[in-house]
Amino acid sequence: MPNDIWNVSSDSIDNPWDGIDDNGISIAQEIASIIARHGRQGYLRKKTEQKCRCLSPITGEADVDCPTCSSTGYVYLDHRIRLFRHVVTRAMSGAHRKDMSPFGVLAVDEAVVYVQHDNLFPSIHDWVIEVITDEKGDIKPPPLIERIYDIAEIYDLREDYGQVAYYALRCRKIEIGK
Repeated sequence: MPNDIWNVSSDSIDNPWDGIDDNGISIAQEIASIIARHGRQGYLRKKTEQKCRCLSPITGEADVDCPTCSSTGYVYLDHRIRLFRHVVTRAMSGAHRKDMSPFGVLAVDEAVVYVQHDNLFPSIHDWVIEVITDEKGDIKPPPLIERIYDIAEIYDLREDYGQVAYYALRCRKIEIGK
């Protein structure tokens, strides 16, 4: 009789639950494993309250070529992070968040970026900056910006006792200087 998949015991196929003890699954360990294997280094750019010197007191606009603030009008701090970016397959506005995308349609201007907590507290409109990395996901010096994402929504992924372990950041790709 040919191999009948309905009669195959779970011992004869790879069991996804092997190695899980009585304590269950740790979301922090699972995401750390994914980021370690598939992630890359980048930066979380946090805006400070300090106004940049290029900000015009008359118009309230920043210089588009300012290297200090990247035309935001505020000085920022860059924090090195390890991240994993997941490209979203459709615009994630509230009305379409649960919709499946038609086959072959891809909206690459939005992404979900996963980052470890590490005492960093991302805010709406902070930036996730992807830089050119080597084959291990480490930054190639000097850091060259590849993509910039503006954080639109922040979801905290909690572990035991409600402690934040990771963030899922829904972001929209932005272009600078164009």
